[in-house]
Amino acid sequence: MNNIMHPLLQLQQLTLGYSQGSSFKKIIQNFSLDLQKGEIGSLLGSSGCGKTTVLRAISGFEPVYEGHIYLENHLLAEKGRMVPPEERQIGMMFQDYALFPHLTIEKNIAFGLHKLSKVAAKKITDEMLELIGLQQSAKAYPHELSGGQQQRVALARAIAPSPKLLLLDEPFSNLDVDTREKLALDVRAILKEKQLSAILVTHNQIEAFVFSDKIGIISQGQLLQWASAQEIINSPASSAVKDYIRQDVITAYQKMV
Repeated sequence: MNNIMHPLLQLQQLTLGYSQGSSFKKIIQNFSLDLQKGEIGSLLGSSGCGKTTVLRAISGFEPVYEGHIYLENHLLAEKGRMVPPEERQIGMMFQDYALFPHLTIEKNIAFGLHKLSKVAAKKITDEMLELIGLQQSAKAYPHELSGGQQQRVALARAIAPSPKLLLLDEPFSNLDVDTREKLALDVRAILKEKQLSAILVTHNQIEAFVFSDKIGIISQGQLLQWASAQEIINSPASSAVKDYIRQDVITAYQKMV
């Protein structure tokens, strides 16, 4: 009997990019990482390094030129083959919240539960409202909430259908610094409570260090290191990694742990 435990998510030797005339412009090259069930990872790097392209490939909105993407050991993508986004059981949370302004908070959360009975959808919606602490705002509309509250609703909507993996694309970047840091910790706590796996894309080093179990540092389409914050601080894989991580981030992280 085969009892081998596979990672939840496997990215194997990915090359991503786009055709440019008769040539191919590579954005990501030889990109590999594993994410275990229940782990939270971050892809960290400056604008244009390719981190969002990786997220789009995982979600099914970007084709794979070389390599493979597996979720629970099921092939999601390789060259010439893509499982459609709606069949991947992957949730998405964006920086602009993407809430429906004409729907109440409870109806926003319930939006992805249309295949369930009304009773089942109501039960999950109520659980999500309790999880994000907004039971009193169930009948409110998005414009009546603060930015941080709207982002909590976006999180609840993304996790209500019980995705196998949650992808977060710069979800806190439109918020002020204090709200951003508190919400990052709150979202981490909610994901851990639900035992959900997630990948965050960010260029904010402190955000990545406080939010993640694993951090992937990306530069010019290359994954420089995929490791815990402590490993990156104590054993950077290269001088490029060591130079990239700011001292104030290390100090802030060490105060927290």
